[in-house]
Amino acid sequence: MDLKSQATAVGLLLILASSTAAVRPADAVCANLHWGECVFSWGNNDPSNVGWLVPANTTLFTPFVTNATIAGWVEGTVTIFPFQYASSTRTVVGLYVNGTLVDTEADWVAGDGGLCTGGVCGSVLLKSLSPDFAVFSDYTMEFGLYRSLSSSIPSGSTVTLAFEADEPLWVSVSNQTSSPTYEESYNSYMSLPTSLGQEGLQSPHTVAAWVDSPNSSALGGFVRPVLFQWLLLGLICLVLVLVAVVSIVIVTERRASKKVGTGPPSFMEPSSS
Repeated sequence: MDLKSQATAVGLLLILASSTAAVRPADAVCANLHWGECVFSWGNNDPSNVGWLVPANTTLFTPFVTNATIAGWVEGTVTIFPFQYASSTRTVVGLYVNGTLVDTEADWVAGDGGLCTGGVCGSVLLKSLSPDFAVFSDYTMEFGLYRSLSSSIPSGSTVTLAFEADEPLWVSVSNQTSSPTYEESYNSYMSLPTSLGQEGLQSPHTVAAWVDSPNSSALGGFVRPVLFQWLLLGLICLVLVLVAVVSIVIVTERRASKKVGTGPPSFMEPSSS
C-alpha cells in the first residue's frame, strides 16, 4: 500500500469515527436508557423542581396502560424532596398489575438526606407557592422497587405504582400529566391493599412516578448501546493505531533501502609497479 492509499484509508476511518460519535445511532434507536440498557418507560418519568407536601398515611396511586410486553424485570420509581422530614420517616412502594398487588418495598428516609451545604441538609426550599406546594433545589431522592419476572406481563395491562409515607413528605410533581395520580387514606398503617377497586379521589397534582422494563426489541435484543458505541469507537481507534504503525514501518524501510549503496564514492590509489 503506497502512502496515498494509506492516507485515504486513514481519512475514511476518521470520517467514520466522527460520524459515529456525532450521530449516535444507538441513542436514535433507544429513546430511554437505564444503566446503558434500552428500556421501556411508562408513567410520569419527568420530575420537576416543584414539590407537593403529601399528608401522612395517604397512599398515592399512579396507573398506566402498557403498550408493550414487560419481560425480564420491572422497576418502579417515585421521586421526593428530602426537606424538613421527620427522622426515619418510613415509606412503602407497591406494584400492581391489573389491580392485583404483586410486590412491595419498604424503606425509610434517614439521616440528613445525603447532602449538606452551608449547614442546610437535604433539598433547599427556593420558593413557597402555598403551604403544601413549593419549588426546591435539584437535589432529590428516589424510592422504588425492583422485581425479576418469571413470566411476562402482556401488552395492554394496567400497571399501578403506589406510594405511601408515615409522615408528611414532599413528593416531586411531574412535568408530564399523561398518567393522573389518585389518593386514598386507609385505616391500616403502612399496609397496601392486596387488590384495587374503584379509583379513589384524583389528586390535585400528578406525581413523578414511573416504571421501567427492558426494551428487548431495540437493536435486535437485550443490548447495551452505550457499551456497544464505546466498543465500536475503541475498535476504530485500534485500527487507526495499526495503520499508523504500519505506515511508520514502511517509511522507515524505504529510507533504509535508499541509503544502501549510496555512501560517498571511494577512490582507489593506483598501485605502483
